[in-house]
Amino acid sequence: MKGTSRLPSPALVVSLVALFVALSGGAAAATVVASQQGATADAARAQQATRVANLTRRLALSSSSRSGGMVSSCCRGPRGPRGPRGPRGPRGANGGFTTANVTYVDGPVAHLCQLGAGSCAVGVSVAACPVGKVAIGGGWMGDSPDPPVAATVAANAAANDKTGWGVVMVNDTDAVTASYHAFAACAG
Repeated sequence: MKGTSRLPSPALVVSLVALFVALSGGAAAATVVASQQGATADAARAQQATRVANLTRRLALSSSSRSGGMVSSCCRGPRGPRGPRGPRGPRGANGGFTTANVTYVDGPVAHLCQLGAGSCAVGVSVAACPVGKVAIGGGWMGDSPDPPVAATVAANAAANDKTGWGVVMVNDTDAVTASYHAFAACAG
């Protein structure tokens, strides 16, 4: 059996608002006075009156409900019949992205010394996109004669402003050196 729900009477809503204000009035007033360091009681009462007015507005009480009538948006009625189909919209502009707009660029070669030989075991290579384009992808490639054989890629991502792709790598072996470069796929 489908039950119907009734909205609370306006008198109940007003009494609940009054109860809320009465119970929280002391705490709110103390907070206001403490935070404003010496604000007058009249200012605190005015602030509370504004809160009550805002709360009443949020409850969407109509003028008839304040005088004992029903809330104007009481109940949702049954769904109406479907309207006629609207006219077709105008054709949109062609998109600007094609594979012809993609450019691949290489960053400088980063040479890594052997692990344990100093900070040169960490390398950075950033492939910068041409002006007006942004990185949509990227990565790294090992370079001859010593591509990385045992390395940790610490970062492999678009630059913060998306104008290039950066790769940070650490050579994890003390047996050989390593070289690599970043590359970026740029579009725009």
